[in-house]
Amino acid sequence: MDEKNINNQQNIDNQQKEPQQSEEETKETQFTKTAISEEEKEPSVILEVKGDFVLIDETGKEIESDRAKFVLDEEKLSIFSETGKATSLPLRNISDFFVEDYKIYLLLPSGGKIIISQLGYQYEDFVRVFTKLRHEIIQKELLLKEGVRKSGFEGEYDYQSEGKRYHGKTKVEICDTGLVLKPEQGDLIRIPYSEIREISEKDYKIFINAPATSLELSLFGEKFTSLSGELKQALAELSLRTQELLKEFLPELDPLIIKKAAELLKDGQAVSKTELDKVSPKIWSELEKELSKIGILESYNYLKSLSKIGEIFVGIKRDLMGDLTGEYIWFLMPISSERGDNFFVMEAGSTIESGGKATYLFKMPAQEDIESLVQKFNRCMLAINFRREPIYLKDEDLEKPDYSKYKIAISKIPELKLLRQLFAGRVIHTSPENWQENINQLINQ
Repeated sequence: MDEKNINNQQNIDNQQKEPQQSEEETKETQFTKTAISEEEKEPSVILEVKGDFVLIDETGKEIESDRAKFVLDEEKLSIFSETGKATSLPLRNISDFFVEDYKIYLLLPSGGKIIISQLGYQYEDFVRVFTKLRHEIIQKELLLKEGVRKSGFEGEYDYQSEGKRYHGKTKVEICDTGLVLKPEQGDLIRIPYSEIREISEKDYKIFINAPATSLELSLFGEKFTSLSGELKQALAELSLRTQELLKEFLPELDPLIIKKAAELLKDGQAVSKTELDKVSPKIWSELEKELSKIGILESYNYLKSLSKIGEIFVGIKRDLMGDLTGEYIWFLMPISSERGDNFFVMEAGSTIESGGKATYLFKMPAQEDIESLVQKFNRCMLAINFRREPIYLKDEDLEKPDYSKYKIAISKIPELKLLRQLFAGRVIHTSPENWQENINQLINQ
């Protein structure tokens, strides 16, 4: 390898060691600043109850059982046995739980479990508080934390996804970019608004259809009308935001064309040039002219030269901090290396400039068509609310205090696991020349 290539490789390697902060890192830091300060406070006790417990290891062997006091705070469950032993169980480390015959089964990542029983009249209080606290911490740890528009809805749900069915009592939150369910038992469910294809109502029930997913909401009593109205309003406002952004970039286009394009591009959905051309051939050309406003025209043009124009996809996504960080426009482009390896390249620019930028490369699995790969990638990005930091962090970085928050997300979100598997590298924008050299080096190394 000659000296120039060695230097290029060192530049890429240094970028991937991650002392430099790109735009999304800066925003992620801002987004979590309050949460970090809250975590530094001593957690306050929420509930204390007494009962029995059994601790079973991954082999099924009982290793401890006793009468105990159970103390719940915002972060953990502490078990103080009458024999003087203690067990601390962080809520984020509970893989799953269920209740049966007035017993609570806590499943651990190792394969072990804890069974809590004999809580008496405090049983329902414990289940309710434990579920609420676990939902709150998982909502944060699973990258689902966002602004809540409206809460306080309680009823029943019937959710079907990928051949599995879940039903029971739940709380519902209308958030900025998705509908969030917090069941009495089980993990949170989030359905991005951009994936909702149809909403209908019958007999005071709401029916929601999304790709590979269906949801029925019922028994919300006097709050049914409010729930329905808030959900539809959130969807309408999401569409309006997309239309307003497109008007800003494409002021000469007819409002009806803008409306049709916005329906395709709503909050993070990737759309091909071919599909947008069906709405109007002017959309793509006018959009390209405006890329200088978000600082990616030069990089876009270079990546486009390596790709097939008909296979380029574009998306628009509201950023983590809403009005503070604006919206970003992102492109997904398939390119090939000199050896014939295939990649997806993701390039994005924000409507509000703050910090640097980075270009992301993902390996393309063989024997899959472009359309299905893009849909899969799109769903993966929506599942993590387009956060990019947990994609590129190395395994050793996840052991650092600043990044340990992502460990549970990686363990519980299959889409994030897939993105990490496909991730090939990133190149931070420096000078146009260095960026271009590093892109080529990463593709062909």
